[in-house]
Amino acid sequence: MDEVSKSIPHEDGLCLSHLFLACSIVVSAGFAYWLYKDTDIEKFLYFTSETKRLTFYEQYEEDLKLRNEILNDIYDDEIDIIWLPFVQDLPDGYTKFEMYLGLLGGDPEREETYAEIAAVIDSFSEKFHTGDKIRYLTALMAIKGVDNELLEKYGLLITSD
Repeated sequence: MDEVSKSIPHEDGLCLSHLFLACSIVVSAGFAYWLYKDTDIEKFLYFTSETKRLTFYEQYEEDLKLRNEILNDIYDDEIDIIWLPFVQDLPDGYTKFEMYLGLLGGDPEREETYAEIAAVIDSFSEKFHTGDKIRYLTALMAIKGVDNELLEKYGLLITSD
């Protein structure tokens, strides 16, 4: 029996080494992803510096292209408040409204966002149909954590007019 037990490898050491290897791989992959992925702050700093450079050299077409790329990159359900100046610079329209919805999703307690959303909706032309307004207000009310009192205060509730 001693000869049989000597020929079988020690399973506890083998399992422990496999566990250590798996943990090392997971941690290494996580670290590599962290290095690869840009944070919102890094994206914003790159965006502002590059926009200033392109504007200085009067490369307006390249600046517009960069803005569109960044806009598509940050277009999300929750947008960090650091993007507020960029969103405010956008021309009024559905894209700006959607970006404000993302800002509100990121911080539903910020009252100024409600006021800015109301201003964007008010800026829409006279051709703005009631059906479109209901669709926009429905999307606004669907945001998690939205403050109904602030919606009412800024006239952002759906009414039966």
